[in-house]
Amino acid sequence: MFETSVLRPYVLPKDLFFHMEKHLKAKGFAEARIAAGSQTINGVYDKMPLQFKKFKETEINFEKTVIRKNPEIFELYKYALNKGKKIIFISDMYLPAAVIDEILDRTGYAIYDKLYVSSNYGKTKSSSELYQVVIKDLKIAPQKILHIGDNYNSDVKQARNSGLHAVRYPNFINRFFENADGQKFRIFYNKRKKDLTSSIIVSMAAYRRLKNRSEKDNEEKYWLNYGYEIGGSLAYGFCKFIENEATNGNFKNTVFVARDGYALQKVFDTFQTDIRTYYVYMSRLLTMYCGNYIKENPDRLERLDYFFKYLSFKHLNNIQKEFASGKEIKEFILNNKMLLKIISTNRDNYKRYFESKFDINNNYIVVDTGTATCFSAQTLLQDFSPNSTVLGLYAYVYPLNQKSRNYKQFTNNAFNVRIIEFTISAPKMSAVNVDENGNAVYDDRPDKTDPRSNRIIKNYVCNGILDFAKDIKDLFQGILPNDLFDNALYIDLVNAYVENASLTDIIYRSKAKHVGSFNFKVRNGDPVFRDKLTSSLFGFIPIKSTKFNLKILEFSNKSFFMKVKSLEGQKFSIRLFGFIPIMSATVNHNSY
Repeated sequence: MFETSVLRPYVLPKDLFFHMEKHLKAKGFAEARIAAGSQTINGVYDKMPLQFKKFKETEINFEKTVIRKNPEIFELYKYALNKGKKIIFISDMYLPAAVIDEILDRTGYAIYDKLYVSSNYGKTKSSSELYQVVIKDLKIAPQKILHIGDNYNSDVKQARNSGLHAVRYPNFINRFFENADGQKFRIFYNKRKKDLTSSIIVSMAAYRRLKNRSEKDNEEKYWLNYGYEIGGSLAYGFCKFIENEATNGNFKNTVFVARDGYALQKVFDTFQTDIRTYYVYMSRLLTMYCGNYIKENPDRLERLDYFFKYLSFKHLNNIQKEFASGKEIKEFILNNKMLLKIISTNRDNYKRYFESKFDINNNYIVVDTGTATCFSAQTLLQDFSPNSTVLGLYAYVYPLNQKSRNYKQFTNNAFNVRIIEFTISAPKMSAVNVDENGNAVYDDRPDKTDPRSNRIIKNYVCNGILDFAKDIKDLFQGILPNDLFDNALYIDLVNAYVENASLTDIIYRSKAKHVGSFNFKVRNGDPVFRDKLTSSLFGFIPIKSTKFNLKILEFSNKSFFMKVKSLEGQKFSIRLFGFIPIMSATVNHNSY
């Protein structure tokens, strides 16, 4: 019954004991519990060390909390009910029958004829004795009974030895690992086998795929899964980091900066009720309008160029040609009354906007994915409320720009910030200003600051992230330790996802673009994921593959390496300039 009709949210059933150990902060519990065996729950805890005996009811409650129905078997269960079949559940399980009956009822298996549990009968399926009990009790010829289970010996071999028909139900985690989309999770899990969190993440991903198995594969489903499987763990882990810092520092207000704080605020509010949260429009462009960015970074000419264009200083087509240095720009600004008036008006509007959102005189946290410049959002807010303590919390802060600000970062590892920003940023365009009424003003040029296709993708991703947060909350009901979803785990997860792309990944990921808020070089969108469909020979001769899944990694020193992600036997060819054939071949498994 367990791991067939009902499932635990772990790769391995014993991970429940490691979860208990973490939750209870009871070092050594898991190993002691595994060593105690699995006859009856009372017998198990009779063998447990004295300090762990008190956890018997806790284990029962854990099982009741985290177990969920298997959607595949549940469909079969409903079919059998509709056909008027007699339904029985048989389990080699240490929990009492009353507890299992409660679990069955809670997971939807409320109607059945009989429940046989080894802990009640003192007989097991693995010895075939429990099957004899069933046959004798039901007074049915064994060949009229169909038994389904995941364990070959207990559920198939011994059932057949007892005369029953038997079908093995393959483990849903193993099936997921064997699937093309699940292989990256197998690689991730194998790297972190001893990590409880990886067990939970993989199980949740596999269960979602199992539950949605009948849905048609399309772009929406792909990005929903991406948001759930990749973005969900990042957002949850980052929010737990924020919660811990807010609690330790006694902060009661948290400001999530647009656009990167969009999904984070929603996830944070899913779990937190004691800390007030606010979502505010903020960007480096907006800080330019208030003068702060210009004051602190007058040497960033290309960004100021963008700023002047928005202020309709059209005679300044390119400030890199008009001005030789940041000093000249600063002098121009200070001597231009019209520009100073615009900046002053913007600053007043923006301050009123913040004051309408929250009390800026209170201490608060500012949340953003990262900063590569001058902590612009945090700096402006601190300028507006100089007597408040403002703590900046970031996913990552570039070392060269770690100025003397009051901040902390989720990780000091420079993992792919582009992927983070793409994953959790809002499915909306960037605000370029705030009017006197406190309303966001957007760039009205179609699809310039963020392609519409990108916003559609981000909407799916955001929904996937929120699905993950809801599932975490509903499934574990507050029994997940705060330190489970750490930054190192997310780095390993993203690396496994990026480095082990399937053909489906490459096709859909090519549509995801990274766009800058004001840097012309990325305004139309650079690829978020660096999947290479084409490459070059010695840096200048283009190579084109006839198949999307041919991945050219490098040509150098008269040798080249290429890795083919493909099905066995697929044919491919390489051409110079897209039309001059170089070679063709048939792919062998894992060929290089």
